[in-house]
Amino acid sequence: MSFNLIDRVLYLNKRGNPEPMKQVWQWIVKNEVEPANKFISDSETYYWKIISSQQFNSLIGEENTDWVLIFTKNKTFKALGKYILYSENLIGNKNHPKIHTLWIFNSNFEGLEVSKQPLFICSPHNFKSTTRTIDHDFQLLISKLKNPKIKLTEFIIDPKSKERYKRIR
Repeated sequence: MSFNLIDRVLYLNKRGNPEPMKQVWQWIVKNEVEPANKFISDSETYYWKIISSQQFNSLIGEENTDWVLIFTKNKTFKALGKYILYSENLIGNKNHPKIHTLWIFNSNFEGLEVSKQPLFICSPHNFKSTTRTIDHDFQLLISKLKNPKIKLTEFIIDPKSKERYKRIR
């Protein structure tokens, strides 16, 4: 059983079908070229963009296909998180985003060095802003990921593993 799109393509790659993984990586790289929004954390500029994985519904049928891609231009950090909107107002508009989990593809933060195998973690930050003011939440997320004193939990996605979670710092 797969958690989400990234977990599914990693599973298919392990089973000998690398084509979906190539398609997903191309989708991510294509979306890195045109950054939509930016924020600054510790004098480094990060970009974020909401992207849709609807084209991959044949691989895994997900109800919510919105993801947020966070990255730097120099490729030292890249993460993809499931972007879920909550809190409807009286007319049905949802405007409070939540990002509960993150796939970290590249990171050189102390205690969170990732370069080869992506890391699936629980987000260390609870998003509280509305969609219009989410940059501040992204700054807090990056500062918590950089802080080696903040505990991070990795989800173990191997079905043969007896553990479900593991502390990585």
